Amino acid sequence: MRDRLAGRAAGWVWVLTGLLTVGSALTSALLFLRETGGFFGSTAWWIVGAGAAIAVSGMVAIHAASGNRLTPAYIVIASLPLVSQRVYAAGDIVIGIDAIFTLQGAMSAMFGGLAALAVFRTARGIDQREVAGRFTRRLLVFSTYLLSYEYLVDTEFMFESEWRRLAILSTAGLAAFVVEGLADVVFTGRIFGGRLRHGLASSASDAAVFVSLIATGALLGLAYEAIQAWALAVAVLPYAFTAGAFHRLSQTKRTYEQTLVALAQIPEVGGHTQVGHAARTNDLATAVAERIGVSRREYERINYASFLHDIGRITLNEPSILRQGFTDVDLAGWGAEIVGETKYLEDVATIVRRQYEPFRSPGEVSNPDLPLASRIIKVCSAYDESVHEMGFSPLEALERIHRGTVYDFDPDVVRELRAVLERRGTLNHPTTVTPA
Repeated sequence: MRDRLAGRAAGWVWVLTGLLTVGSALTSALLFLRETGGFFGSTAWWIVGAGAAIAVSGMVAIHAASGNRLTPAYIVIASLPLVSQRVYAAGDIVIGIDAIFTLQGAMSAMFGGLAALAVFRTARGIDQREVAGRFTRRLLVFSTYLLSYEYLVDTEFMFESEWRRLAILSTAGLAAFVVEGLADVVFTGRIFGGRLRHGLASSASDAAVFVSLIATGALLGLAYEAIQAWALAVAVLPYAFTAGAFHRLSQTKRTYEQTLVALAQIPEVGGHTQVGHAARTNDLATAVAERIGVSRREYERINYASFLHDIGRITLNEPSILRQGFTDVDLAGWGAEIVGETKYLEDVATIVRRQYEPFRSPGEVSNPDLPLASRIIKVCSAYDESVHEMGFSPLEALERIHRGTVYDFDPDVVRELRAVLERRGTLNHPTTVTPA
């Protein structure tokens, strides 16, 4: 039954993608005819060229901090209003170049470019859900930018100011960025289940990439008024350096995270923890943190600390440690010392060190100094140990954690963990797990 429903859903996605692509192509053709009057002259070539640039540049992905993938197509869109004909009520052309195209020409290029991009993505075998989702998001963001710019140009927004053009660009770009952030949280599902704040914070972390793309497009459009075709080189060279920097930063971050994952597996290889414990704890801890709505920086700390929370167990290979005896607090302290050797991970070391502290002591309501990250990791690690080491079913493990909320575990974190497990359908499988 589930496979049949999945097959039907996949079929509907294909139909939706096809309708979006065909509808966009027809809209582009209609606007093209209205703009050019059916005459294939210089204006027509500008529209076709702009649409082709959107389609080709849209195939290039720029990985932003949130995981969202922006494209150089934003550069093309940002430049279009600046190379379009702009006429004020007085009849003076004061912005852009005369006789290229108007807003409907820019919209024609946008619709045509997005339709071609959808075809390119489909031909490359990209999942149709991603094709349809990104098509819709780009359509919303690009339309917001173009329409906002057109509206502001036609009003008396800072009419007498020499900063008028910059203000219009900035306002239209801000509107597009807000729509980009909202679209990201909606299409990734972060708007549901208490994850909205985290989703918006993640999208906000993309501001540097977004500003870079819009500014490059603005530079291209402004420079074209003065130096024509040379403007492409003027705009592309700074973009190339910026894109290269973001690419290297993304690669460095991925390498860094892969190194942490490898370190987290050392206690598992040594037989001191269950295989996959660090990855499962990380999966639950980051999901809980996302539901709570922590900041982007706090989310990264939880991501790293949940992978490394048991790194102190590698000290159990020392015979002297085994003879003298140890506690979980000792292991956490030794792990924090290892993690703290890297200055960038000092905050993570604090989280690792305090992960075994109780949520509250007798006579206290809570321990206000205990980091939220430590409380999250404590709950998620205990749950995974209950299931995969002690052999409890997911529901039994969660009930065991609930009993520990008297002193050990944060009730709010436990409640969010239950919500995560319910959303995943984990609690619907009462089968126990045989301990390894």
